[in-house]
Amino acid sequence: MEIEYFVDPDQLDECPLFEELAPIPLNFVTREAQEKAAKQSATDFTSIQISVQEAFEKKYVPNQWMACILGDEVEFFKLLGIPDQAIRFRHMRPEETPHYSGGNFDLEVNLSFGWKEVIGNAYRRDHDLKSHMKGSQKDLSYDLEGAKVIPHVLEPSFGIDRLIYAILEHTYRPQDKTRGWNWFQLPPQLAPYHGVVLPLLNRSELEEKATTLYSVCRGQGLDVLYDASGRIGRRYARADEIGIPKAVTIDPQSLEDQTATIRYRDTGDQTRHLISEIPNLLKL
Repeated sequence: MEIEYFVDPDQLDECPLFEELAPIPLNFVTREAQEKAAKQSATDFTSIQISVQEAFEKKYVPNQWMACILGDEVEFFKLLGIPDQAIRFRHMRPEETPHYSGGNFDLEVNLSFGWKEVIGNAYRRDHDLKSHMKGSQKDLSYDLEGAKVIPHVLEPSFGIDRLIYAILEHTYRPQDKTRGWNWFQLPPQLAPYHGVVLPLLNRSELEEKATTLYSVCRGQGLDVLYDASGRIGRRYARADEIGIPKAVTIDPQSLEDQTATIRYRDTGDQTRHLISEIPNLLKL
């Protein structure tokens, strides 16, 4: 998957997001660090931590737009559940980059088998459009205040399969003394369901109330699962194993006071709430 930013070459250092993204820290591998590692026959590179602002001001990146793209990717990976220390940006060496490149920067993720490229960020200058113009004999410039401008292109290119693998590896949690099953700590926005609805016991009145709640949640646009099979502990485990963040249990007390418990996947803690509040709580 690729994103193409077309930027006026006179505005490459005028990214409107720069002030917002400037403080974000980047783990950065310079070309010099790679050359040093090669001379020492080292198997890995030493990274430095700099801010988006420093990356631009100290010329680690060619322009503000590229600095902001890297900062935005750090924020994006946080949403995916991949920690800052597990990603770095490597300035690709001259022999790895095409002749027209103004700078290529790979986002690499630290996986169980080493650092692997997940996103390639390329500053392609005006090479693409000029090449298309030459081949098609069509004018791809645009008018800007009476002048003909050929935009420069900045291109983040995502490997979707690698990205998904990185998410799964970094959110996978093996069983331990407190939890006897493997599970995924997926961010809520990536979880397959908002929650799962569980009747505690195989009793018709509990199942009826649980299915009613399930239908209400579905009617409000929530993706929820219904599970009435097996012991409650095993059902919690099944939900954890696919990364569902919340489990709602309907129990005998629910029939008396119209409340239900929410179990939170990450901590195992449980809180009790009015059933009427459950749909909104699952949205959080």
